[in-house]
Amino acid sequence: MNTCLRSAIAGICACGLTVIARAQDTPPNAFRVGTALVDISPAAYPVRVNAMFTERSGEKTVDPLHVRALAIDDGQTKVLMAVVDTCMIARDLIDRAKEIAARETGVPASRMMVSATHTHSAPSAMGCLGSRQDPEYSKYLEP
Repeated sequence: MNTCLRSAIAGICACGLTVIARAQDTPPNAFRVGTALVDISPAAYPVRVNAMFTERSGEKTVDPLHVRALAIDDGQTKVLMAVVDTCMIARDLIDRAKEIAARETGVPASRMMVSATHTHSAPSAMGCLGSRQDPEYSKYLEP
């Protein structure tokens, strides 16, 4: 599994597992929350960037890109949420990441939400808006 998405999934799983593990230390209906932050900035440049209907490239990281994750457990239902700093993210990539996170945490994929910030300054994780997918960055994100 690729290092970048593995780190993101590990962050989501750690977030979820921390909430689940602490269940023993808290009253049965206690509200628990866990968070994780994983840097997904490109490892190599240049990268294709989703732009304003024209393809352009990025030569450096100005601000780090992240996956931010949140796990919530109300004592009965566990929910995991992740937000990815990218313009758009392919459904099949989201589904594969959720499948891995479900295996690792026991939280069903139907209780997970993954979204994109829709920044136009991140590498092209998928082709859209006049930019082709950046093949190297996409490999970097693959599970």
